Amino acid sequence: VDAFQEVYHVKAIHPKSLGDALNHRACGIGLMPGGHSRMAVGYHDWGKQTLGVAGEGVPKISTASQITYDANLAYFCFPHIVAPMRFTTVNFQLMWPRGLNQCELELVGLGPAWGEEGKPEYWEGANQRFRTVLEEDMDNLFSIQKSMESGALSGMLTAYSERKIYWIHEEIDRRIGLNRIPEGLAVKPMLSGWTEQTSAAAAE
Repeated sequence: VDAFQEVYHVKAIHPKSLGDALNHRACGIGLMPGGHSRMAVGYHDWGKQTLGVAGEGVPKISTASQITYDANLAYFCFPHIVAPMRFTTVNFQLMWPRGLNQCELELVGLGPAWGEEGKPEYWEGANQRFRTVLEEDMDNLFSIQKSMESGALSGMLTAYSERKIYWIHEEIDRRIGLNRIPEGLAVKPMLSGWTEQTSAAAAE
């Protein structure tokens, strides 16, 4: 889950896929109560061409909001769902713990119905691009996990651009109960004052 909560890694891990399309410096993050969050990352001028979502023959979701045309938008639904949204498709990435050092990644993709005309050629390329990005992530994750388990690290220092990760771990601690966590293992609560508020809550 942590690996999908920041965007600066795209330059190193996805240099020829997402890294060439997304402007990781143009990133907006919103924290929401309950460990949920949102991240919008602007495209480079050539980003839509890199992602294959420019030009003719690209299916569009008729009700998609403008932000899905201008940026790569993704929601995190605590505790385990990442939902990237574009004007072409909505993907759900569900992480299921299956035991010690075991996790299953389930992928669900939704897009416009193509009716009797048959599956547009666009989807073959789109599915392969998505698979490439995930394979790049998986190649990286195994080595990171080994490093985490090596004993050389006593903890992780997170930066401002990783606040979604920190927010998730704050929420995990809240769900466990701060009084039940052994000393030194809980993260210091810091971000609750920075969550987005509804208009009713903001008025109080």
